[in-house]
Amino acid sequence: MQIVFLMALGLLIITIATTGTTRHQGDNFGAASAAAAQMAVYHSAAVEMCQTVSCVSGLVDPTSYVNEMIRNAPLFDKRYFQTNYDAPTRTVVTYMKSGYALRGSVNFGTVLTALRDMEGGHSTNFGEWDKSAGRVVPSYISGYAVTYRPPTGIASVIPDRSPVMVGRI
Repeated sequence: MQIVFLMALGLLIITIATTGTTRHQGDNFGAASAAAAQMAVYHSAAVEMCQTVSCVSGLVDPTSYVNEMIRNAPLFDKRYFQTNYDAPTRTVVTYMKSGYALRGSVNFGTVLTALRDMEGGHSTNFGEWDKSAGRVVPSYISGYAVTYRPPTGIASVIPDRSPVMVGRI
């Protein structure tokens, strides 16, 4: 399933790179879409890494599991995202760092919207972190009433309103 997801993500990146964006969408949409694609790749690499090697609870750096062409891209060097792993629940959580909350075209809202466009409106594997409620609010249009409450150690470091991707190993 991960291979299919990575292939689809690769096709999405190729499509965005070759067709560009419309005038209406502009550069803002393109930068947010690229950041959302990077987040998905980074999260998938972290899941693959923790399936391959024995990850310990805490920060995970899946850089070595990311395709070299993506790893060497200018956007990847900005490190918009961070991933934490919780060993007892075998959960991988990738989120956008707080330093990028209000940075022009790449911010929490635009990246969350781009994730929704990329993943589809019915996905429950990503959403927005609601710190006051202590849960990830899924970013789906309709479907299952799924909420996710990350382990306390991970929940304490996620910035409020950050886009979040959740995966279980």
